[in-house]
This record gives sequence, structure tokens and C-alpha cells, in this order.
Amino acid sequence: MKHSIPFLSALLCGALALTACDPTEDPIDVDPTDDDSTVVVTDAKLTLSIEELNFGREAATKSFDVITDGAWTSELPPYADWFTYTPTTGKGKTTVTVTVQAIGDSAYVDYSSYITFKTASDSKYITITQK
Repeated sequence: MKHSIPFLSALLCGALALTACDPTEDPIDVDPTDDDSTVVVTDAKLTLSIEELNFGREAATKSFDVITDGAWTSELPPYADWFTYTPTTGKGKTTVTVTVQAIGDSAYVDYSSYITFKTASDSKYITITQK
């Protein structure tokens, strides 16, 4: 009998844990009349309007959209110093502009890199090439 009590206690705790969370409930409970309510979106879907930008050897600027229902950040690998882009962070739908400098005909170099965009739960990248 004394071995039954810890077993029953563990069984009861497990049953309570399983019934405490209902996956069908809305995870965000905000009172729209409460000015102090803060909504944190932890499952922000991230979409890029294109997967790559291709540039010729001349100086140029091109744009694309980052689309998410939350905030996003971005980062570059350390060798990606041959182009610039702005903005580097945003929220919602944001147009990002990429600028490359001319590399000239005498330079037999092609460049390729990427920009990684991240939300709290997703990441995507766009490839940038110049040749």
C-alpha cells in the first residue's frame, strides 16, 4: 500500500499536466481595451518576395520585399563587403534595397553571397550575385 501512494501521486500529476494545456485554445489572450497589453508573436511566418538578386558588372540598385507578421532581423557573412543593403531590420512588409558598385570589365571576379533574414521562429535567405 505504501508503494501505491507515490505511484498514484505521479499518475495524478501526469494527468493534470496533460489536461492543463488545450492545443485548441488561442495562445494569445489580449484585452483590446487594456492599453498595457503586449502581444509577442513567437511564430512569425517569414516570406521573401524573391530568392535571388543578380547584378551585372555595373553599379546598380535593386529591391525586394521582406514580409512577416512580426519583427525581423538580418545578417551577412563576414566576406560580404562588396554590397550594401538597407534597412537591416524591420517589421511587417518592408522593402529592402541592395546596392552594388561597378566591378569593371578588367576585374575577372564574380561575387556571390547571401543575406539571412530571421524572425523568432523562422529564417530565410536571398542570394546576391554580381558577374
